[in-house]
Amino acid sequence: MNRCHGKVDGGARMREGYGMEDCAGGSSHRRVFRTAIFAALFLMALSPAVRGEEPRPMTPGEIHSMPRDEAALARPVKVRGVVTYAYPEQIGDFVIEDESGGLYIQAAEPRGKSSRPVPGTLVEVTGMTGEGGYAPVVTAKAIKALGTAPLPVARPATVNQLLTGRFDSRRVEVRGVVQHAEARNQVEKFGLELDGEFGRVTVLALDPGAFTPADLIDAEVTVRAVCFPFFNERAQVAGVRLEMGSAEEIEINRPPFEKVFSTPLVALDRLQPFSPIGNNFHRKRIRGTVTLIKPGSYLYLQDGDHAVRVNLAGDSTVQVGDRIEAVGFPSVRTRFVEWHRSVIRKTGTAPVPPPVASTPERILRTGLSVAERAQNDWDGRLITLTGRLDRVEILKDGQCQLYIESGGQITQAILGWRDQTGFIASLRPGSSISATGICVVQYSDVWPATRYADPTGMSLLLRHSSDIRVLRAASWWTPTRLRLSLGVILAVLLASLAWARSLRREVVKRTAALVSETRARRDAEVEFNATSRERERMAVDLHDTVEQALTGVSYQLQVSEALHAGQPQRSLQHLDLAKQLLAQSREEVRRSVWNLRAQALNGRNLAEVLRDVAAGLSTRNPARTHVSVIGEERDLPDFIAGHLLLLAQESMTNAIKHAKPENIRITLEFGEGSVELRVHDDGIGFDPVNAPGLSEGHLGLQGMRERMKRLGGTVKVESAPGQGTTIRARVPLPA
Repeated sequence: MNRCHGKVDGGARMREGYGMEDCAGGSSHRRVFRTAIFAALFLMALSPAVRGEEPRPMTPGEIHSMPRDEAALARPVKVRGVVTYAYPEQIGDFVIEDESGGLYIQAAEPRGKSSRPVPGTLVEVTGMTGEGGYAPVVTAKAIKALGTAPLPVARPATVNQLLTGRFDSRRVEVRGVVQHAEARNQVEKFGLELDGEFGRVTVLALDPGAFTPADLIDAEVTVRAVCFPFFNERAQVAGVRLEMGSAEEIEINRPPFEKVFSTPLVALDRLQPFSPIGNNFHRKRIRGTVTLIKPGSYLYLQDGDHAVRVNLAGDSTVQVGDRIEAVGFPSVRTRFVEWHRSVIRKTGTAPVPPPVASTPERILRTGLSVAERAQNDWDGRLITLTGRLDRVEILKDGQCQLYIESGGQITQAILGWRDQTGFIASLRPGSSISATGICVVQYSDVWPATRYADPTGMSLLLRHSSDIRVLRAASWWTPTRLRLSLGVILAVLLASLAWARSLRREVVKRTAALVSETRARRDAEVEFNATSRERERMAVDLHDTVEQALTGVSYQLQVSEALHAGQPQRSLQHLDLAKQLLAQSREEVRRSVWNLRAQALNGRNLAEVLRDVAAGLSTRNPARTHVSVIGEERDLPDFIAGHLLLLAQESMTNAIKHAKPENIRITLEFGEGSVELRVHDDGIGFDPVNAPGLSEGHLGLQGMRERMKRLGGTVKVESAPGQGTTIRARVPLPA
């Protein structure tokens, strides 16, 4: 958008002075423009003009001074003035001025070439006010030419005065040196950059006339043109430009040198010296050796201990070490004079000035006297800096930035293009290096300075990766690699621990399975041996009791049969004796079968089963049985509980059979890691040393010992004649 009109077409006023868009886009701009005009006309239907108000005669200065919010009410006005500037007919806008001020007139629609007002025409415009984008404007409804009139006198002004807004839409006069000229677009076809004591400003012309850029560069000229602002989205002035109809209106006060390189030659130590008449703004020529070049952008020139930055006007093929002449405009943009818009030519080759070894501490010294400052001039010079490489950064565009620690300061060394060798990327932080490059010093204040500025920082511009020399490579164990190695070691350690833990779980699992299998085999073996012992005991019992009793029965029956005919009374006695033997045999068989039965636990614990067994035994025998539990009762594995039950049954059977007790006490005691079964009777007792054993056919005590041995336990028999008997069986429990 340009300065004041709210228009969105392609006019130069609409683009903050960056030039008219090409005509290829003009039709779309015009369509947008017409749409905006129709919308404005709709809003005008609500304006005072549509309500029948007569246009109010006003001067350009009065309208221009109107508050923007009032101008936005579309007041009908009539204004008269001399046309000072007019855009081409496809745009139609123009500027008028009288002694009261200037005013921008916005065309309601593009005007034909024949009706386009030209500068010098006195016109009367009837229209409505508008707020514009920066200052009030008038949208023309009718334009009436009243004749011709002299152009208003152009007023001399400086750039600072132009920026105040007081010269908006007015003719001004500036005098300076053309430092740049170029052909532009199809509307503003010619553009100049003018520099002088008034300041720096851009001048645009609709028609270049007979001029070419070469005709005007370095010419001293006087320009009379209309002032236009650049403004931002908040209607604030951001800059100014001057616009004129034809470059032919430029008055050349002093033409440029016919030959560019015939301009005055100055030494690098006398670039902008004091002059009682002031320094002019013309081009000057310098000479030196190229120490760095960024093609198409800038180079550094050094001669002796003095250096300067030369900003190029175009591409160049010179290289480092070439001896050149540069013609350009000296200007201070930051702190030191630089050459701008420079053209160069090679005059030969020369050795590159040797770099001077220096340090940040030396370069950035502060509090120096005037004489010391002159001796401490390092900006633009080729120097060598030694230090420790802190880090390297490779930017997306390939630029390389090295950060060098030297004397407690971090200095940035910049290679402004891609390092094709890959050398810089291979540098290891921590290495001791030397870097050779152009020294660029930063200061606490820039031009124009408000105080004596001190250096605040510095950087190096590298020319090639070969400007870096490794004096001592850093250890391969950089912090990054150390962290990476520690990370790998930690990962391996964690993996090993995880594997060891998994292996341990597997070992525990396999061990548990092996223990279970071993225990099962042991239990099976114990069960088998116990069964064998029971069979042997049963064989002995049957032999000692049932078989002998049956033999006796057979004998008594035979005798009874023999005496039956002759001695019936004696025969009956032998028959009764046989019946007694059969009853005794039946009791012995019942006792043997009872001993063989292994009471099923059926989900009950051992103490409960022992109580049931003891109760059943008491009903068949006169002895009283008692069962007690000591300690915290807990469930036992079935094979342990089963064998302890068999041992208790056998102990009670033996007591009833041989000891004739009145009481039998069974005690089950749970301890830490073991269980003990005690069976005590108050019978006649016996001598354990002289007790009958296997040789006499008695298998009971030996069977108990072997049963407990298979369980990993022990059995002890405590007895004496007349003192009863105690059998203690202790079995370890699995953890």
